[in-house]
Amino acid sequence: MKKVLILAALFLCFSFNIPSAHSVEEPEQLTDQYMLDLINNSSSQLDYPGIAAVYLLMDEKDYVNEDATAIYDLHIVWKILDRQAMPLGEVNIPFNASESTLEIVSARTIKPDKTVVNVSKENIREVTPYSGFPLYSNIRLKQFSMPAMEVGCVVEYKARLKVFKPKLPGFFFSYWSFPPGLPVEKSVFEINVPKDVETGYVSNNLYAEPEITESGDRKIYKWIVKDIFIEGIYEQFLPPYDVVCPNLTFAAKKTWDEIAKWFYDISKPQLEPSQEMEAFVAFVVEEQGGDKEKIMKWLYDFVSQAVRYVAIPLKSSDYQPHKVSEIYTNKYGDCKDKSALLISLYKMVGIDADFALVKTRSAGPLIKDFPVLDFNHCIVAVPKKVGGYIFLDPTLELNKFGYLTTEMQDVDIFVVKKDDYEFVKVPFAKEVISGSLETLDMKIDDDYVIHITNTMEYFGDTEIGTRLNFKYSTKDAIRAFFGQVISTIFTNAKLNDVNFSDPSNLNERFKIVATYEARNHIKEAGKLLIFDLPAISISALVSTEDRVHPIWLPGLSENTTIVKVSIPPGCKINYLPENVEKDTPFGYYRREVSARGDIITMTYTYKSKKLIIPPDQYRAYKEFVEFSAKNSKESIVFEIK
Repeated sequence: MKKVLILAALFLCFSFNIPSAHSVEEPEQLTDQYMLDLINNSSSQLDYPGIAAVYLLMDEKDYVNEDATAIYDLHIVWKILDRQAMPLGEVNIPFNASESTLEIVSARTIKPDKTVVNVSKENIREVTPYSGFPLYSNIRLKQFSMPAMEVGCVVEYKARLKVFKPKLPGFFFSYWSFPPGLPVEKSVFEINVPKDVETGYVSNNLYAEPEITESGDRKIYKWIVKDIFIEGIYEQFLPPYDVVCPNLTFAAKKTWDEIAKWFYDISKPQLEPSQEMEAFVAFVVEEQGGDKEKIMKWLYDFVSQAVRYVAIPLKSSDYQPHKVSEIYTNKYGDCKDKSALLISLYKMVGIDADFALVKTRSAGPLIKDFPVLDFNHCIVAVPKKVGGYIFLDPTLELNKFGYLTTEMQDVDIFVVKKDDYEFVKVPFAKEVISGSLETLDMKIDDDYVIHITNTMEYFGDTEIGTRLNFKYSTKDAIRAFFGQVISTIFTNAKLNDVNFSDPSNLNERFKIVATYEARNHIKEAGKLLIFDLPAISISALVSTEDRVHPIWLPGLSENTTIVKVSIPPGCKINYLPENVEKDTPFGYYRREVSARGDIITMTYTYKSKKLIIPPDQYRAYKEFVEFSAKNSKESIVFEIK
């Protein structure tokens, strides 16, 4: 909860429209000496050229009781240096109404002349971003729009979160971090806890020690950090913010045994099926002839495709699933609810299955020696007879049974069993790597018009995303998209047709076949015809000379493109590119060229081999990518006989 609150307060989600007309109180003059000193000593745009805003103060004070009920006070002050920061004035702070209340204590804009414009109480709204899904109406936002915004103004607000129902009784954890891309002049984090509650903390890239004091039966920890600025935050393929940005987690000490038992106990009662579910399962068993393997796959496809997924991160919602009978009836659910439904259906046919909690790869590494509720996803673990698990993610609508996306490969998965738990790390799949196989069959006629049949097949993560895009796009939209794409590749290109296999049929690889033609693409130079081959796209951005942070690729991939070109009538080959190959620790690239009869075949293969590229290896990686890109853009020269 704390992590979500602070990050939202810092990054300020902008996905909700706020009316431009503000209900505000009459301006008054600033008299608060603390704020006057803070503003008078603050930075200007000269101190941070190109930066839109600077945080003058991030102050958080947490007061935690022995039962883990708590009060979290947040005081945020930032200064607008450039008009690009104006969207920061639309503030959205999330909270979970089933376990906490959120009060906006005050919110105001301090203009450059030190006049104050307050946000009135009636202009602070409470909404739910999941209004179409009543089961999740407890996920709320307090939102308000800062008035009188202009360059040089200072924006300030105070918020108080009261937790009356901790997720895990007696357990709390607070998360302190810094906003990426914006300077912070001063940040204060204070946590006040009972002395007899065993606590601990762990930090990352934060080189500051707390001041520790005692008052009666309380212990107070206080950190103060000044002048922090995380540079390079806008680089492409960044590591997770938990890795890049300094942060600290403070928590009551628990064991993984305690966490596993708690989660098992709150989840088990929710798995009780309804009579309607029992009748449904009986029908499925009969339809599948009692074949357990077929039943497993059928039920997985049912939950993943027929039950809508509501994308709420696990840590933002309640850990306890809703009753599976509600999920079955409503046909929608978040990750834990869809997982609960699948587990319940499996248990009804005698298939053992457990909850598996995950901190996905893009969220950063899980700290196993510091147990906290730091998971953002929930899936299903089915034990194999020979040991290990089949992991199933029922939130992915068009995912093949048993495939685990790269987001959950090479991370620690927390499998919760009846009287035990287990951490399992699934290595990156070698047999199923994300990528594509593309064939361009190009025939050149007497008028030098190129007739192209383009066949595309996808696998791994790429296949899942492509299936979804095609399932929810109209044929006209797909045609328009392909028309735009081919016009950037070939001169005077005209799309004839696009056909594709059924996106929902997971028994065959998804395939797209597009036919089009290009006129005036071949350049004539006397008796020579120059045919520029379509450049092969390589998904890696290396436009800068150096990096501040490592490149963090989402997963390993392999892409193969086969280009077949017919020799134009009455012509012969004047020039063909040579074979090239480059094998590095980062990846492998090969261009293979052959000519048989009147057909020229060029095969391009690009394969990534390393997921994380440290800054000191960036230039070598950049050289490899640029070599691959350069050799993927070539020309064939024909000569008229």
